[in-house]
Amino acid sequence: MVLGLLKTKGKMTGSEIDTEFQNDIGEFWQTTHSQIYPELKRMVADDWISFETTEQDKKKKWYYLQPLGESELQQWLKTPLTANTDEEFPLKLFFIQYRDDALLTNLLQQELALHQEKLIHLKQRLTTVFADEATKDNNYGHHLILKRAIERETNNLSWLTKTLARLN
Repeated sequence: MVLGLLKTKGKMTGSEIDTEFQNDIGEFWQTTHSQIYPELKRMVADDWISFETTEQDKKKKWYYLQPLGESELQQWLKTPLTANTDEEFPLKLFFIQYRDDALLTNLLQQELALHQEKLIHLKQRLTTVFADEATKDNNYGHHLILKRAIERETNNLSWLTKTLARLN
């Protein structure tokens, strides 16, 4: 996330990065102030980013992306989504700037496939676990949660399908 911010926004202070996490990024990804600064320090040590100071304020660091960090960001964006990494979808999507970016269609198609698989699984579970009305009546909360998950996945598929259609 930090690499993506520095790529899209340019030079930023740690405080500005923290503000981004509290505002726009905070809509879909949470982090704390105490996580950002150790990560910045690690990224400087890994030569993914560098920083500079000004004559007026030697303590304030302005971080910027290095070529190695740019490469790491691009590699992460191109890494395929899996069922174990599907929470990365909104993070990756956030850093795609242009409608015609080849990564966009690929990312949306990957997410679509994951949600299709998940919906199939949930529907199978519904018929397996709740094969009769008595089972449903005796485990009604579980039944409702499963139905809610099916509705969520159906909505996700609808959004992804419409979004892909708009790109074509």
